[in-house]
Amino acid sequence: MKAIRENYVFMRDNLVGSYETKVWASARMIDFAHAFPAEEATVDTNYLQGVDCLVKIFEDFLRDCELENSPKAGVP
Repeated sequence: MKAIRENYVFMRDNLVGSYETKVWASARMIDFAHAFPAEEATVDTNYLQGVDCLVKIFEDFLRDCELENSPKAGVP
């Protein structure tokens, strides 16, 4: 799980600073905290923090699934 997390952080940081035009994935998310566009075109660190939290929720879910499906599941 740690390796997946480190790879995700590396990929996210590269994508944030990237100006590559090749589309390899598409996603739509709504940021309900912002009713108006920002005055300056800058990286929205609060939005990235929200994405990181969403990733952590999925990581926790995967970890729980791995524990439940492990051979020692249910053994104290």
